[in-house]
Amino acid sequence: MSSEKRRHPRVARQLTVDIDGLEVFTTNISLGGMQVECPALRFHAFQRLANAGPIPLCVRLPARPVPILSQGAVRYADPAGDGYLVGLEFVAFSADSEVRWGNYIEELESLLGLSTG
Repeated sequence: MSSEKRRHPRVARQLTVDIDGLEVFTTNISLGGMQVECPALRFHAFQRLANAGPIPLCVRLPARPVPILSQGAVRYADPAGDGYLVGLEFVAFSADSEVRWGNYIEELESLLGLSTG
C-alpha cells in the first residue's frame, strides 16, 4: 500500500501480540493498526478467527504492565518467507486502551522525529 493511502505513519517496531492464544510479532505499527508476522503453520487458525469477525488483540508494550486490548479487522494477508504478513486495522478498543495506544505512538513518533502535529 502506498504511503499516500495511509492515514497514519508507520513505525518499525516489534511488539508481542496475543491473538486468541496465538503469539505473533508486529513488524510495524501505527495509530490505526499494525502489521504482524503469522507463521504459515498457524495461518489456517488465524484465517478462521478473521472469518468470524473482529479479531481480539492483546498487545504488550515495553515497560508497561497493562496490555492494550483491542479488536482488529484483517485488511490484507500476503505470503512472506515462512509465513504471512497480515495488516490489521483497529476497529475497537477496551477501556482506556485507545488513549494508552495513542500516547505510545505519539512517544515513538516524537522520538523518531515523525510527529505530524
